[in-house]
Amino acid sequence: MVRQFARIGLAPAPLSAVIADAPEMEGRIISRRLASFRDAMTANLHEVRRRCSE
Repeated sequence: MVRQFARIGLAPAPLSAVIADAPEMEGRIISRRLASFRDAMTANLHEVRRRCSE
């Protein structure tokens, strides 16, 4: 079993400034960021699988 996680702290992130400048796009901005996390985690799992099958 492989577990991955991301820790989000209380400090303002650079993304907060982007959302503050375009609050109407908040949903799209957050959705894109979560997609980026998902893609990175998927790539990690593919690499773990590749290394385990060598």
